[in-house]
Amino acid sequence: MFTKSHKASSGYPSRPVVSQIDDPTYLLCKELTRILLPIKEKAESFIQNSYHLKEILSKVDLQDFKKYIQISFDMSNMYPSIPIEETLQLVLEELLVDESLSQRTKWKPHDIVKLTRICMETHFKTYEGYILTQTDGSPIGKSFSGCICGIFVANFEKKFVLHNVDTSFSCPLLWKRAEDDVYCIWQHGPRKADMFLNFINSRHLRIKWTKEMQNEQQILPFLDMSIQLENNQLITKVYRKSTHTLRYSHFRSNRPKEDQLNNLKGLLHRAEKICDRECDKFEEKQLLSNAFIACGFPVSDVDRIVQNYKPKTEEEKLQERENLNKLDKMYLPYIPRVSNKLKKQLRKLNIHVVFKRGRTIGSILCNNKPKNTNDKRKNVIYRIPCECGMVYFGETGQWFDARVQQHQTAVKKLDVKNGIAAHVQQTGHTIRWSEAKCIDQHNYYANRKMKEAIYINAYAPGEGNFGCLMNNDLGSHIDPIWKAISSVIQDSVKRKDI
Repeated sequence: MFTKSHKASSGYPSRPVVSQIDDPTYLLCKELTRILLPIKEKAESFIQNSYHLKEILSKVDLQDFKKYIQISFDMSNMYPSIPIEETLQLVLEELLVDESLSQRTKWKPHDIVKLTRICMETHFKTYEGYILTQTDGSPIGKSFSGCICGIFVANFEKKFVLHNVDTSFSCPLLWKRAEDDVYCIWQHGPRKADMFLNFINSRHLRIKWTKEMQNEQQILPFLDMSIQLENNQLITKVYRKSTHTLRYSHFRSNRPKEDQLNNLKGLLHRAEKICDRECDKFEEKQLLSNAFIACGFPVSDVDRIVQNYKPKTEEEKLQERENLNKLDKMYLPYIPRVSNKLKKQLRKLNIHVVFKRGRTIGSILCNNKPKNTNDKRKNVIYRIPCECGMVYFGETGQWFDARVQQHQTAVKKLDVKNGIAAHVQQTGHTIRWSEAKCIDQHNYYANRKMKEAIYINAYAPGEGNFGCLMNNDLGSHIDPIWKAISSVIQDSVKRKDI
């Protein structure tokens, strides 16, 4: 479990965040996200990003603009506040009427909801060893949580905001939401805006909203845009918080030059797409130019890119992706002064080089991730010795210590189907549990079974003769040619302690 500290204005509340590393539901959550995402995106208020909002704002024409107010609404504690059972019922209702569901999956709506409920179950282990269970709310960190919350909030908006039957509060002129942040154009005055906030905060016990009004210059920051009401139009430009340092990756950092310059191109793309006025574009480009030169970028490169940059059209982007897909790809670590030259030479041979991040000083000196001990591993091939010198080989996709405990339980119950238990029952020997070790690893089941059979057969003298093995069978069938290197495999087992 990780904790996330939130806004200072709220007293820095901490929220539990789920890590899905090695989570058994990871792939299932990923598939559920793919299934539920189209339902979230069809919401009337949905906006994907600031570019999407900018496109919508460019089509808004405000007659008598002085009567309109820009308001930003924020849903407090969205993920922990979502009522799970109510939300799952809404998900089921949406799935039942979704005509395109059969094109995305063969799963039935009730099965999807059951799987979602399973994935919602979240447990946290504290440093003191306590196991805590999240009883309600959507877990922060799981991939499908955004879809689940989006479906619930869309239903809330539909009932109380966008199609509100209460005559005191007619629908806002514009209500667009990105996750839990809403951009609103309000046409009923500041007093009714406060009444509207009280109204939506009273509709659900757990759902609470806050609001921020436009300033005296009729400017409201939202996402990464500064939006201003002026002459019946909404004028936008790039917005940065006052705490922004304008510090970007230094040019001397160990990264490909092309990637470094792409940082500048990405920010120029944002300026071109978001800034309406030419003076705002010019000011933003000058700011970026000075910031990147201050970060060590060559003045000639910065000036060339700033002066010549033009956003690519969707057709150009598509064509560029198609051209790259036609090339063979080679993945290499980045080495300064060598990799860029190599990339140019390989491009002449129709090979596209993708640089992978290698080891850094930070990863060498500050590796905060705790190392897995021998028993805290999974997807392994292991051996367990007996005091008589016989050995048992096995494979498991579970945690290794859990698998050893299963063998110990089988011995206590004298389960003869287990090779170790059968050996103990016949001989009365003592198993050296403390010397049980992992000797190999592979993530895929078929490969683990193959490796297990190789180790077993290296210790078996012949067909039907188990020699010094406690195993009940020889595992998967393998080619007899492996027998030629049995001594080599046995020596490798003696040396392995991984």
